Amino acid sequence: MSIENQTEKTKFQLKLIQPYSTFTADGPKKIPYCINGLLTKGGFSVLAAKPKSGKSSLSRFEAVAVSKGLPFLGRDTSRGEVLLITMEDPRTHVDNCLHALGWNPDEDAAIHIVEQLAPSINESIEAIGETLTRYSDVRLVIVDTLAKLLRVNDLNDYSLTLSAVEKLHDLARRFPRVHIQGLVHCKKLQTDDPFDSLLGSTALRGEPDSNIVIYKERGKHVLVAETRVGRSIAPTILEAELVESAGADVVKSFSLGEPYDAWTEAKAEKRDKREAMSYEDRIIEALQKCENFTARQETVLNMVSGKRGRLVEGVRKLKESGVVLVSGKPHSPADPLKLTLKPEALPMYDMSNGRFEPRAIVTGGYNVMPVMMQGQDSNPTKEANA
Repeated sequence: MSIENQTEKTKFQLKLIQPYSTFTADGPKKIPYCINGLLTKGGFSVLAAKPKSGKSSLSRFEAVAVSKGLPFLGRDTSRGEVLLITMEDPRTHVDNCLHALGWNPDEDAAIHIVEQLAPSINESIEAIGETLTRYSDVRLVIVDTLAKLLRVNDLNDYSLTLSAVEKLHDLARRFPRVHIQGLVHCKKLQTDDPFDSLLGSTALRGEPDSNIVIYKERGKHVLVAETRVGRSIAPTILEAELVESAGADVVKSFSLGEPYDAWTEAKAEKRDKREAMSYEDRIIEALQKCENFTARQETVLNMVSGKRGRLVEGVRKLKESGVVLVSGKPHSPADPLKLTLKPEALPMYDMSNGRFEPRAIVTGGYNVMPVMMQGQDSNPTKEANA
């Protein structure tokens, strides 16, 4: 056989696959998950955060949830053993954390701790593969941190990083019952897109099946997740319950709070409400200083500090609540708009002590101290007794 014929025989050819080749007689095959909608079996994911931001704690919470078969952040898990490769935290701390999380060696699936990997990624991948072969009940592998497994000189080098990450992803595919997750640091400077904050090449974001990021915003820890296969998690506040164990604060549990956008909207609404109430209170106080509680609207607006639009809105609300009477015509020099504070709308005096005393006005959400009208006796009881 000639060399030319041998080359022709070994030439690479594309393998064509027909759609629906994965379907069963009943239709689409159900996706197997280690954590429902988040971590696929036979898949690879990244959990990222800045140092000391909770990613190791969350991964241990994840490990215990899988070993118990309990939900993780509201999502069902596939119960099984866990291979916890932890190369940063001391063993005593890891043990204390697992204890605080409620892991019970007599009742829960095993958690196997590994503290050291080989100097090269190939040796480590081979060792992890041999362990997964021996321990067939392992469902989740956690690598803390991923950089200490990849052993790439420059994580910003796309080709080198992609080649190393692919080896780990291929390992996950070799064991379709297992999910492998690597922990990654985030950059010091926060980016607009949380997933762009992963420290290193874009291969760290592009190659995994799922990416989970924890970041801080306005004093809150926020969790967000994107998935190639599954259901993403919109930015949501991450709540942690802390307890003291062996002289250190450790996490007892994690849970998802309200969506971050809803929290910021509610916070802004409360701020606007406080601000609006403040404007209305200021208008009332200004009118109390005017003769007969009446003044031109323009005069009152000039007396009160704040944004004009918010002040005008405050006047409108006071009018609607019946606290202020508005008369006159807009933009009329002859009959300008006037504001009159209606005394009957304000419970100005308290007789609980047997005499009239000014008290804080609380009506429609407003809380101000009344100011005496010009010429009004500071002791109204004199006139009453005359």
